[in-house]
Amino acid sequence: MKRFLKQWLSSQSKMLLRIYVPVIITVLYGMFKFYLFPDSGMLSVAIVYLCAYIFVVYKCRKL
Repeated sequence: MKRFLKQWLSSQSKMLLRIYVPVIITVLYGMFKFYLFPDSGMLSVAIVYLCAYIFVVYKCRKL
């Protein structure tokens, strides 16, 4: 039972890491960009999200 819970907790933490870290980075970058450069487009925010997502998935794959 302990092994099952340990594996389950590990898989859930990896999933949360893959989901929430790119979202948090994107929200922070979007707020920063909105306050400093409100006239620019939002394409760079999408690019930052994709880069953060790819980086996190790549790093979690090695765990």
